[in-house]
Amino acid sequence: MSIDFDTDPISLEIAWGRLRAIADEAAAGLIRAAFSSIVRESKDLAVILLDPAGYSIVQSTQSLPAFIGTMPRTLRAMLDRRPASRWRPDDVVLTNDPWLGTGHLPDISIVVPVFFRERLVAFAGVVAHVADIGGRGYSSDAREVYEEGLRIPVCCYRKAGVVNRDLVDIIAGNVRLPEQVLGDIDAMVGAGDQVARRLVALMQELSLETIEPLGDRIQERSAYAMQQAIAAIPEGTYRDTLMVDGSGDDLRIAVAVTFRGGEIVADFSGSSAQVRTGINSTFSYSYSYTAYALKCLLSPSIPINGGAFRNIRMTAPEGSIVNCTHPAPVAGRSMVGQAIPTAIISAMSRVIPHRVIADCGVPRPVVTLSGQDRRGNPFILILPVHGGLGGTPSGDGLSCSAFPTNTAGTPIEVLEALAPVLVEQKEFIPDSGGAGEFRGGLGQRLEIRMLSDMPIQVSLLAQRFRFAPRGVFGGGPGRRLYANVAPNGVTLLECGERLVLDSPGGGGYGPPSRRSAEAFRRDLEDGVVSAPAQ
Repeated sequence: MSIDFDTDPISLEIAWGRLRAIADEAAAGLIRAAFSSIVRESKDLAVILLDPAGYSIVQSTQSLPAFIGTMPRTLRAMLDRRPASRWRPDDVVLTNDPWLGTGHLPDISIVVPVFFRERLVAFAGVVAHVADIGGRGYSSDAREVYEEGLRIPVCCYRKAGVVNRDLVDIIAGNVRLPEQVLGDIDAMVGAGDQVARRLVALMQELSLETIEPLGDRIQERSAYAMQQAIAAIPEGTYRDTLMVDGSGDDLRIAVAVTFRGGEIVADFSGSSAQVRTGINSTFSYSYSYTAYALKCLLSPSIPINGGAFRNIRMTAPEGSIVNCTHPAPVAGRSMVGQAIPTAIISAMSRVIPHRVIADCGVPRPVVTLSGQDRRGNPFILILPVHGGLGGTPSGDGLSCSAFPTNTAGTPIEVLEALAPVLVEQKEFIPDSGGAGEFRGGLGQRLEIRMLSDMPIQVSLLAQRFRFAPRGVFGGGPGRRLYANVAPNGVTLLECGERLVLDSPGGGGYGPPSRRSAEAFRRDLEDGVVSAPAQ
């Protein structure tokens, strides 16, 4: 007997929970099987279940917000090039095209079709950041995307169960760590296959011929909740301009968020033109963080799926830093894309001050260390270094936390085991959070000494050198980022030399004069500030 999800909310809730469990189980398997630290430790990944039209139904808890937003667009681009009628059981389709996928080449997106009784019923999408994709490596000093590595168009990695060995050889021949990269791809394929198996088993158990009624109800519930949240905001246009570091001139992210007729349009007209360094963001990546920021502000508790984003649109001038055109360099696109939520949140502070937070220490810096390990083998380690979050309407900002991405840091023990380095310092920076009724979270100091006889290449993707995280409603700014190596470039460090990096602190919320005496006392005791005047 089939379930009517329209009239049986309990069964709907149970089935939704089962789908989440399928995605979480596959993500856990991907993490266990992954070869690279960026997937295994930092969890730079997503596992997403999508309906036959290419709209998301559910994703693993660990999934990155950016990937949740880009995968549906990636799958629909794949369906444009490879219609549903051409897919077969045990196919795997893959791409890392920045304009179809997540915005830069190191992220590989794969899709596995799910067939039940010879009918295509769903897709499993898996995204992960691989350790290397060739080219100049993970840095922003390229002048064109061609310099940034291997660009893979939409193509079959596996066709009807048979792996495309030519594609495998092309990938292996263009990356510095073929075992890690191909190992991660195999782990991603395994996760997609696992989603397919578990979904088929669930459909058999629930006597479902198709997943669409269940997926439609899940999406409709989220869409309805989001519509209610949008309707609660007064119609109008809310604006902000956020300045970000460029390699020469300062850059501008300008946004106008318009609420009208039950829809939201985020317009980025007035943003700076794309630049010759690799911090440009593609439309898909920019849209992901636009939609994510608006959902966080308006309805943070509703399930994330295609329905939640149904009434959110984005427009941006072609050729701008938030909608760059080919062949712009994009390796460090997070340096612009991850700043978008800051601009959105600031714009909305005019109308929902009780929901916003002060500027966070984002985009979080990313350090890439590469060279030869103690055995003479090549290594590449990618290290996210989180800053402080902004103060909130009800409490201090979190210190050294990830936002808007949710990648984890790499444990010191793992870093020192995989590379010839010694971490000499990793600690909170007192006074780095902005003062306020509620303080900004602290940044961190990371100091790494090089131990290799061969030079180690250090690539730093970073923002906030010139523009500190802003406070709101009278709160003070957080401390700016500091590094002793070139920002958004590559530096060679010899044995005994050190990388020193201070991540930015978050801005404060509300005037410092309103902070309680008890909170000041705790700040001093905990080392959050160094002197009573703070």
